[in-house]
Amino acid sequence: MTTLWQDIHYGLRMLGKRPGFTAVAALSLALGIGANTIIFSLIHNTLLRPLNYPDPDKLVVVWQVPQKHKDQRNTLTVSAYFDFRDHNQSFTALGAFNGMPHNLGAEQNGEPAERVNAQTFTPAMFAAIGVKPMMGRTYTDAEDQVGNAAPVAVISYRLWQGHFNGDPNIVGKTILLDKNPTAVIGVMPRDFTFFGDNTDLWEPIQISRTMVLSKSGFLVTVARLKPGVTIQKAQAEMDALAAQLAASDPERNQGTGAVVQTLQEAAYGDLRSPLLILQGAVAFVLLIGCANVAGLKAFIASAPPNFPRLHELSLDLPALGFTALIVILTSVIFGVVPALQVSKPDLVNTLKEYGRSGTDSVARQHLRSALVTLQIALALVLLIGAGLMINSFVRVERADLGADPKGLLTFEFRFTQDETIKPFARYRGMGLWDVNPLTTVGYTRVFERMQSLPGVVSAAGISRAPLSGQGISMPFLIEGHPAPPPSSASGDSSEEQGQNADYFAVTPNFFATMRIPILRGRDFNAQDNNAAPQVIIITQTLARRFFANENPLGKRITLDFVPDEKPRQIIGVVGDTVNDRFQKKQRPVMYVPYTQQTPRWIGPFWNDRAAMVFVLRSLGDPAKLTPSVRRAVSEVDPNKPAANFRTVEENLDRQVQYIRTYILLLGIFGGIAAVLAAIGIYGVMAYSVAERTREIGIRMALGAGGRDVLTLIALQALLLISIGLALGLGASFALTRLVKSALVGVTATDPATYASVSVALAVVAMLACFIPTRRAVAVDPTVALRYE
Repeated sequence: MTTLWQDIHYGLRMLGKRPGFTAVAALSLALGIGANTIIFSLIHNTLLRPLNYPDPDKLVVVWQVPQKHKDQRNTLTVSAYFDFRDHNQSFTALGAFNGMPHNLGAEQNGEPAERVNAQTFTPAMFAAIGVKPMMGRTYTDAEDQVGNAAPVAVISYRLWQGHFNGDPNIVGKTILLDKNPTAVIGVMPRDFTFFGDNTDLWEPIQISRTMVLSKSGFLVTVARLKPGVTIQKAQAEMDALAAQLAASDPERNQGTGAVVQTLQEAAYGDLRSPLLILQGAVAFVLLIGCANVAGLKAFIASAPPNFPRLHELSLDLPALGFTALIVILTSVIFGVVPALQVSKPDLVNTLKEYGRSGTDSVARQHLRSALVTLQIALALVLLIGAGLMINSFVRVERADLGADPKGLLTFEFRFTQDETIKPFARYRGMGLWDVNPLTTVGYTRVFERMQSLPGVVSAAGISRAPLSGQGISMPFLIEGHPAPPPSSASGDSSEEQGQNADYFAVTPNFFATMRIPILRGRDFNAQDNNAAPQVIIITQTLARRFFANENPLGKRITLDFVPDEKPRQIIGVVGDTVNDRFQKKQRPVMYVPYTQQTPRWIGPFWNDRAAMVFVLRSLGDPAKLTPSVRRAVSEVDPNKPAANFRTVEENLDRQVQYIRTYILLLGIFGGIAAVLAAIGIYGVMAYSVAERTREIGIRMALGAGGRDVLTLIALQALLLISIGLALGLGASFALTRLVKSALVGVTATDPATYASVSVALAVVAMLACFIPTRRAVAVDPTVALRYE
């Protein structure tokens, strides 16, 4: 221990004598270890840390997949769910869930009903995930029969506290959900969430007989493995059950298989690639424990508010253990070589304190040079990766949306499923519904009220939020054009043949409100109602693709969606808009008047008839319209509150929030790597000048001028930089392909990015050589010749 203490004391004394070196070394280690700790914390929290359920490694998701595209995960049909649930031998429980918004309560004391978010669970879901309510009970199989779900609900701790003030007698009380009396039978624990902190209650899944017969899947299925059963064994059984189901029920399940995946992978698997890329990036850089807390607060401040499990992020034992491991490995790996060199000293030169006079070993010089070139190469890889992502992000931000998103507020007005549709028949293997015409009446009343609202310049409505996703993929036929040939996928509908477009239902004035140009023809108007001839407006891309070299106005299109569709006359062509910021090419789109939608509708898309998103244009801050909109909608229907208030710019911003954070971190780490590389080349050049002081003095004494000395040092620096850049470019060509799928409008080998980043790093590196080079030129030959 005495020797160890002496070594530590000596080391501290040496560091104290070189405060500049000590500060740089400490900062370099601080940056590297802290960055690794931050990103590892994210990886551990999402990919490695067990989910907050009992025995989470036993939880899996069962997907239906096409046999020819097993990477395409689909939700289960009801028939498949029942078959897997009733015949499997691998699971102790297999449940299913979905989501559904509700209106809680009714108008009371002038206040409208409240929108709440529900998850619909089969009873087996509670058993599968292994949770029990803190009060009361969950519902039973008898309360969740097909076509006869009991009006019961289990509420969240948050709703219990926030809406019911923690009423200790809440269990057994009746609440109104969509005006239906519903019994509260339980309250879930405070810390219980199931992939979403905004769920307010859980209720029976309400599967109808029509849904049982449908070939459309909508159930996410979660199961718990029996003791001793592996995922591989469960997968083999699901393969056999899926094959039997496809043979016995080909109408709904032909060509489909099944895939078993861990619940954690299903929930967070999409984050694996970007997080591992970031971990690889910070592996190039090293940070210290003292930067951990500050760095972690910086990430939380800049991360999207709904980043998975962000509220659970902390410097826990695994993260601190990882930090300790990084510190130990860094100390050992980067201390071994210097220690080995010191263990074989040149005693003569050491005793003469002559070691800095240029006789240092060639091996040491080569090692230092190799480390610097490696730093430059790694920094270049990070900076090119960040540059490609930034370049892509800038293109996404500057891309023409086809509309003006500024000054627009959106909100949703919704009917319940029971109010919207009633079962009628089956069509093409799916449920066919009768749509309640009163939904259109309700939309009209809200639309008219919004037009007269103070502060609203223009108002309109659309079946889905604008610029925020694709519409229904609507198959269609063109009058006078031959039907497209059947595809290899079998089936004779135009959808299976690939002739389809995104479908939206809109009110009059939608294009003016969004500032989408009408290129030909006219807009919809109040006369385009259900009693008038059927009309349709198409986008420029649809016109070019299906009406090349002819005027589409006056042509007739028949939607190939439900039976007895009437032809619609094209009355206008409008400009293209994007479905989202990352759309790589324009899709054909069609718009129909909301008052001319067919009275019947296909099953899985009933939600497009149950809700309408209204868009309001304001001259000022559109968010300030929210209170007056709430009041106005409550005047139209106090039991259906306006909900999901967002500006269009907020919707667009949410689409890029993850990539923005990703780019921010990648850019920061790339910048840190560049700084460290600059520090490294500065240190090498400074040391080189110091150990060559005597040589420089001799050269100058023999007549060498300042330019000669400058050339000597600059060439050495340029050689190191060039080698580092060459290595970095080669590595970048190989590694940046990992981010290829995330790039929009930029290739993984974009010449402009590679050139600009390389030049910028070279300039930074050359600037780092400025002070050592200046010292070399300023050497006094008489002093240098006496330098020992």
